[in-house]
Amino acid sequence: MRFMKRVMAVVLTAALLSPMTAYADQSADALELYRKVYEKSQAATDMNAFYDFNVKMSVPADSGQGTENLEMRMEMNAKFSNVTDPANMRYMTYTRMTVPELGEITYSMYFFNNYCYMDMLGQKVRYPMDLTKIMEQAMAASGTFELSESLLKDLNMWSEGENQVLGYTIDDSRMNEYLHTVLAASGMNEMLEGMDLKLRNISGEYVVNPNNDIIKMRLKMTMDMTMEGQTITITMDGDIGIADPGQPVDVPLPNPAEYTEISAPAA
Repeated sequence: MRFMKRVMAVVLTAALLSPMTAYADQSADALELYRKVYEKSQAATDMNAFYDFNVKMSVPADSGQGTENLEMRMEMNAKFSNVTDPANMRYMTYTRMTVPELGEITYSMYFFNNYCYMDMLGQKVRYPMDLTKIMEQAMAASGTFELSESLLKDLNMWSEGENQVLGYTIDDSRMNEYLHTVLAASGMNEMLEGMDLKLRNISGEYVVNPNNDIIKMRLKMTMDMTMEGQTITITMDGDIGIADPGQPVDVPLPNPAEYTEISAPAA
């Protein structure tokens, strides 16, 4: 159970963070569109996103020889409101992982009133979270990386019906710097204690409508998780759809009385 908690936390965190990208000056038209999209996204306060990923895991076999493979499907709805105002920000994520051998595993997380609420594998806990500080650190990190032309190896653009698509790849080492900065800011490093996490082979696409709104993000990536000398490799391939971009989002809230308070995220 502890291992599955860690795996799900890593997959969820990587999925949420990896759509972050930057621009590089490979295409003047693509760069111009990216700047328009980025400027508009910076002004957005709410988001309702739907994730659908195929996840494949390669795990060292119990025999010590070779590996065993596991496939699962991860579906997630992430709702955010007031993201530019940490004091009033709310978010909710509901995740369902379908594993052939285990069936469905669900996981919910909420944030409001400076508390994070987690409902996972039969446990409901809540703990204080200074989101203002976390967002300041994360935004400082993301701002540094988003404006760096060295982060992306490629940026190009093509048409898809009435929409435009921005394709990109991300520099592995720079992305890992960003990921670990945000993990440290959010306190997730405690949950991942003893684990070396690295991302690689990240590529994606932004589908942009005529109003310069991102309506879909496609993403492929590989994660290597090393624990006690053994490495688990996870590949993710899927997309993130954005419903009604720019519109207000109603974020559901949990009942605090149902949650046990702890001082830090449970490992």
